[in-house]
Amino acid sequence: MRHMVKQTIASIKETIVFLATYSLVGLFGLGANLGAFTLLLKGDVPLSFATGVAFLVGGQVAFVSHDNITFGRRVVTLPRWQQRWKEMMFGQGLGFLTNYAIANSLIFMGSGGTKTVYLAATLSGAIVTCGWANYRSHKKEPNINPAEHAHEHAHI
Repeated sequence: MRHMVKQTIASIKETIVFLATYSLVGLFGLGANLGAFTLLLKGDVPLSFATGVAFLVGGQVAFVSHDNITFGRRVVTLPRWQQRWKEMMFGQGLGFLTNYAIANSLIFMGSGGTKTVYLAATLSGAIVTCGWANYRSHKKEPNINPAEHAHEHAHI
């Protein structure tokens, strides 16, 4: 009985650490997104373009942060990671196009202000990007840890 309690407590601690760690990834991406969006708007960049560029900036920060936490700090120098980045960039490109189309549509229709356009465009782009990432990383098995193949050289 005592062993089960210790295992349960250890499992709860592990879950809390996992959730806290990956919540930081979301906060890093969100912070980068909001920061880029604010700077772009202050620089008189059109709203639809500002949402798209901020989306790309936030997505890249979240992606690199996630992989640094998951696979280690050296991961961005590994050839397999570079291949993974290329695959995921396609999805982020689709998300960017969705983001841009939604932002322009809302602006054209006169539906909402800056906050509405930003939120709708960012969320729709994120749904497309996350859908692509889920498809690429979970439907294409095996999902190889790039850090396990550090000895391979890139032919990029």
